[in-house]
Amino acid sequence: MNIETLLRAVRPVHLLVPRPGQLAVSEPKLWSITLDGLHQNHIKASAKALRDARKRPGRPVSEDPSLKVSGLHHGITQAFVWAYTYLCI
Repeated sequence: MNIETLLRAVRPVHLLVPRPGQLAVSEPKLWSITLDGLHQNHIKASAKALRDARKRPGRPVSEDPSLKVSGLHHGITQAFVWAYTYLCI
């Protein structure tokens, strides 16, 4: 699988993104984020959808470090860099 195949995919793409705010451990916990496309609005909408799906009743999303928007965006970026580095060579 290469980037060209991913860009032409008709199925939603799922990324495994490390959860923000966790300590460095041997087995990191991951979020599975579904992307509808590679446009910046698709990425922002995917991060927002994950936050909305994972928020707990009676607790603001902002208190959960694993659901911080900047951390989710950083994790998505890391996944893209990894894919480009290891799948395009």
